[in-house]
Amino acid sequence: MVQHSKALYFIVLLALTFGMLGVQPARPVDAAGTAGLFFSEYIEGSSNNKAIEIYNGTGAAINLQEYKVVLYANGSTTPGNTLTWASEALIADGDVYVIANPSAAQAILDVADITSNVTFYNGDDAIALQKVSDDSFVDVIGQIGFDPGTSWGTEPITTIEHTLTRKETICEGDPNGSDAFDPAAEWDAYPQNTFDYLGSHTASCGPQEIFPTDLFISEYIEGSSNNKALEIYNGTGAPIDLQGYKVVLYANGSTTPGNTLTWTSETLIPDGDVYVIANPSASAPIMAVADITSNVTFYNGDDAIALQRVSDDSFVDVIGQIGFDPGTSWGTVPITTVEHTLTRKETICEGDANGSDAFDPAVEWDGYPQDTFTYLGSHTTNCFQPTETAPTVASTVPANGGTLAKDGNIVITFSEPVTVTEGWFSITCTESGVHTALVTDADPVYTLDPDTDFTGGESCTVSINAANVTDDDTEDPPDGMAADYTFTFSVAFGCGDPYTVIPAIQGDDMSTPIPGQVVSTEGIVVADYQTNAYVSGTRNGFFMQSITPDDDPATSEGLFIYSYLLDVAVGDHVRVTGTVTEYNGLTELSPVS
Repeated sequence: MVQHSKALYFIVLLALTFGMLGVQPARPVDAAGTAGLFFSEYIEGSSNNKAIEIYNGTGAAINLQEYKVVLYANGSTTPGNTLTWASEALIADGDVYVIANPSAAQAILDVADITSNVTFYNGDDAIALQKVSDDSFVDVIGQIGFDPGTSWGTEPITTIEHTLTRKETICEGDPNGSDAFDPAAEWDAYPQNTFDYLGSHTASCGPQEIFPTDLFISEYIEGSSNNKALEIYNGTGAPIDLQGYKVVLYANGSTTPGNTLTWTSETLIPDGDVYVIANPSASAPIMAVADITSNVTFYNGDDAIALQRVSDDSFVDVIGQIGFDPGTSWGTVPITTVEHTLTRKETICEGDANGSDAFDPAVEWDGYPQDTFTYLGSHTTNCFQPTETAPTVASTVPANGGTLAKDGNIVITFSEPVTVTEGWFSITCTESGVHTALVTDADPVYTLDPDTDFTGGESCTVSINAANVTDDDTEDPPDGMAADYTFTFSVAFGCGDPYTVIPAIQGDDMSTPIPGQVVSTEGIVVADYQTNAYVSGTRNGFFMQSITPDDDPATSEGLFIYSYLLDVAVGDHVRVTGTVTEYNGLTELSPVS
């Protein structure tokens, strides 16, 4: 469900004012497990033991020249002592900047980056971090314009004679300096003159919700008869005026706009609310939640519907594919655009602005039976960016413990696109030794073509060195693999490697001298009785004959291979490995590989 921060409510207040002026609000701040710039520690100790710590968790270095720290004393709304920076003062990502009272104890001064009279505060004075460019507030301790008497808060968490550190779960400042302030909501408290935590800060900020940047269609009803309706959702963080938009029907694969709905007067959709467009003859449950009726709902399952901007006809969201008639509908049961209700998945936070690409409703929509109206009139988003994870080896060919041909290539697929550097892999075999390889990069798939062939029957180990593999995305950390990855494989014998000749398998008696043994042999296919599958009553295999006869009349040069899965043809030179067995007086190999 949408959770709005205090920063967002401040934006909403601004947007309400802008909405009256016809200005579309900007997108609220969003985040993906990162924090902002804010106060992370406040010390109001004995005598002059006072200090403020600023934390940067934005993911990039911040120049404090763009900010100022301002003291608002004794309930005043007039700025008092102010700290600004005349030259570049960078806070690295994940680092802090400590502002100390010039006469503070040495333990404070040891970690201070600067001293300033902005620390001449008491427990009833408000302190603000503001932007220089427009005086806007980034973070505030206390309530500007209000004197609490002695301090804000109640024991043991107050702004007097205590050290306060920002809770690890707080990931942005409180930019509303006029609201009531209770330090217990966002701060942990320690006794007077606690300096142990000054100089560093940790923010444990999980993935935070992403607010949509624009409107989108959140429900589509193509029911029986005239039971048709569309729902538009606003999750941007501020009211949106529909006068800036239009809904257009593109019927039967046409690229020419058909029935169109526009708004001639201000029609606001509040943040988190929906706007329902119904067919004029829809049933009562639809009409009960409808905001307007329109012939733009005169669609069937093969008609595309678009939400567009009036200013430039640009697309905001499209259901279907403009210029293409799918016949009856898009999708497959139970998620189709005909005789179904579709609701946008909670994880979808943006419209599909490409009206010409192929459309499959199952990608972004949930489907319900015809004439389902239960969900019409409200919508919920639950939009979080995926948690960044370290790259891993997703698969290998051969798999760990598998088998590779002597001249085979090794394929390594990573979980995401990566950059590899020299030394990222090693190949070591029990007989052929260490191998280098020619690398083909089809990121995230890497193919290794070894410098020389392997030796049949040996075992090989491939190691992926974590230190030489980093992901390509900018969402860091993590950036590199968490640990080395190792897998092994055995090398299959190939044609020309030692094998058991057919006469030795057949022997010079009525049955094989080596029943139950697993052997490899080679020969030429002389009769093929295979089909594509097992067929009862047939041989389900093929006969092969020795390449070089042994000239012993007591032994046979032919052998039956019971296999209908390995496709062969007469004349093929094959190598077969299998178990020697007797079946109805016939020596054969079964099963085989």
